[in-house]
Amino acid sequence: LAKAAADLEHEDRDHDALFWLAMRRGERGRSIVSEHIENRWPMDHRKQAVMSLALSQHAAALDIVRGVAREAEEPELRAHAVTALGIVKAPGAFADIHSIFLVDTSEEVRNQAIFALAQLDSSESAQTLAAIVRDPRHAAHRREALFWLANMDHDSSEAVLDELVDELF
Repeated sequence: LAKAAADLEHEDRDHDALFWLAMRRGERGRSIVSEHIENRWPMDHRKQAVMSLALSQHAAALDIVRGVAREAEEPELRAHAVTALGIVKAPGAFADIHSIFLVDTSEEVRNQAIFALAQLDSSESAQTLAAIVRDPRHAAHRREALFWLANMDHDSSEAVLDELVDELF
């Protein structure tokens, strides 16, 4: 194990450490990982801390990720947090991600919110993606929403996509 650990790139060890701290070391581990979201760390390290907290599925950790998704200064970090909420299918993620799509001004964040909605694989998210396609106020995101709707693996997404095709073509 020591040799295998020595062979890992330094960055990989850091990322693995953040993941295992969030997953296995309880509140203290999650507290340490949440400190790594601060600006003094490189962006890729901060993003790994966000994803590690999300993957832990702990309620307090998910609240931190929600806060980052809404309030982080950098759009890149907000977008990553939104993605993490969708990937882990966090409880209440639909409402969080949808509201972030509606209020965030960053195109990067809004595009990642569309991706995150699709990752939820729910009827509600399929309907929301269809609403984005239909709404002229979201014309800039129409293609992205249509693409991810077409790639969803939920039973209702096919029916919603058929409705859109009938309406638009």
